[in-house]
Amino acid sequence: MSDQPEGEMNRRRPVAIERIIPYGTGPAARRAAFREADRLWNEGTAARASFHPKYGVWAVLIFAGGVRRPPAD
Repeated sequence: MSDQPEGEMNRRRPVAIERIIPYGTGPAARRAAFREADRLWNEGTAARASFHPKYGVWAVLIFAGGVRRPPAD
């Protein structure tokens, strides 16, 4: 078992969003947002596509810190 209280293991630390790139609504916007997020991720930038409820659009979220750690070989 873990030393952490129950529920603590699943809690993630908050990550700040540095930039939001809106793409619009609908399936074409969703595909474009996912393509851009994948491109940024492959370049090493911490980014993901998500439906952003505040704006009501698909968007690419770029996280503070910007660069993710390279995968271990």
